[in-house]
Amino acid sequence: MAETERVNVGIIGYTGRTGMELQELLENHPRINMVYYEKSDGWKGRIDDADFLFLAVDAETSLKKVPQLFEQKKKIIDMSGAYRLPQEKFEKWYKIKHTSPELTAKAVYGLPEINREEIKNASFAANPGCYATAILLALYPVRNYTRNIHIDATSGISGAGKYPIPDGSIKPYAPFREHKHVPEIEFLLEKEIAFYPQVNEAQDRGITAIIHYDTKIPCDNKIPDVEKKLKIFYENEKFVKFGVEHNIAKKNSCYLSVEQKGKTVRIISEIDN
Repeated sequence: MAETERVNVGIIGYTGRTGMELQELLENHPRINMVYYEKSDGWKGRIDDADFLFLAVDAETSLKKVPQLFEQKKKIIDMSGAYRLPQEKFEKWYKIKHTSPELTAKAVYGLPEINREEIKNASFAANPGCYATAILLALYPVRNYTRNIHIDATSGISGAGKYPIPDGSIKPYAPFREHKHVPEIEFLLEKEIAFYPQVNEAQDRGITAIIHYDTKIPCDNKIPDVEKKLKIFYENEKFVKFGVEHNIAKKNSCYLSVEQKGKTVRIISEIDN
């Protein structure tokens, strides 16, 4: 595709919070023509005119829609968790029967900093969850040096849907091993994690993940410099930055901060969600 070529795009689920954010981003992108909008009770435009379809819907709806879009030979970017995991893991964590597991094998995990080349050549991307994005960007490059991973993560109410009802408190949210993002994080890291998510209802948006782990010493017995390894891995990635960001809202970057004392490592990862 030429650098200046415009792409015809549609959104399925454009009235939810994710869909509304997505609509704003896509409509203001210089290389995108928005040609189709669909919600639960109607649509605008023609789906036949769309080359790419974004699905900003729940997993059950994606399971119904994605096979139809495959038949229409559309390129798909799914924002739900329907196709991020193998069938057995999906059904265990989402408590839903997977009706098209054969399509999961065709989905590329849509985190560009990790899977850029695969995404370029794919027709179907299963985009990562919000917590998973923040945590994987911090840990994936150093995953082979980690053990005893503990993660305290706080999100704003943007993760609660279109019309959240905040009361200003901080609440545990699917703690320990209840959160649906746990299996995708563990699947990519090939490590078990302890995960403690919470929602700050006084905060509109954003995620801060504070990650603690012990360094696994490699064969050469040299303790790896974690910040150096992260900076090398992301040296050509313009959306991964280093340092604390105090106002993450509406920013398209992940901000990483590293503290390392011997084998003990702490990483703060911040994204807007």
